[in-house]
Amino acid sequence: MPKKRSNPIPIKTRKLFEHAYFGNQRRIYWYIFKKVNNRELAEDLTAEVFIKLTKNHEILQERDENGVRAWLYTVSRNLVIDYLRKKGRSKKRVSADEELFDIFASDEPEYLEKEIFNEKVRDLKELVEQLNEVEKEIISLRFKDELNFNEIAKIIGKKEGAVKMILYRALERLREEIEPA
Repeated sequence: MPKKRSNPIPIKTRKLFEHAYFGNQRRIYWYIFKKVNNRELAEDLTAEVFIKLTKNHEILQERDENGVRAWLYTVSRNLVIDYLRKKGRSKKRVSADEELFDIFASDEPEYLEKEIFNEKVRDLKELVEQLNEVEKEIISLRFKDELNFNEIAKIIGKKEGAVKMILYRALERLREEIEPA
C-alpha cells in the first residue's frame, strides 16, 4: 500500500513555487557559485535552497515576489556561510567578478577605447576589492543581482536606510579614488 504524504502542497502553492523556482533559480545559482567557486557545490546548495522553500511553502503565500526573492537570497547566504564554517574556513570574500562590470559596457568600442575601458575596469575591480565584505556584498546584490534596497536589507540583516548609506558611502569612496579632486 503506497504511503500518503501527510501534508500535501496545495495546487495554488505549487504554481507559486514553480513561478519562484523558474524566476529565481538561475540568479540563486550564480549568487552561490560566485561565493563557493564550485559548480557541483553551487548546484547542490541551490537545490537545497528550493527544498527549504518547499518545506516552508507558506512563504509563497505570505510574501510577494520580492519578499520570496529576499527569502531565497537570505537562505542562500546562510547555507554558504554554514558550508564554509563546516569546512573550517573563514567566510569567503565576495569577489568583484567580471559580470558586475559587464553592465557598464554598451557598444563595442574601437580597439584603443576598448583597451582604456578594460584598464578602467581592472582599476575599478581592484578598488572594489579594497572595500569591506558588507560593502562588496551590497554592491554585488544591487548591481549584479539587481535587487532593490528592501530585498538587500532583508538578506544582510540591516535596515533599508543603513543599506542605502553603506552603498552611498562605498560608491563615494570609489568615485574619489577614480576621480581625485
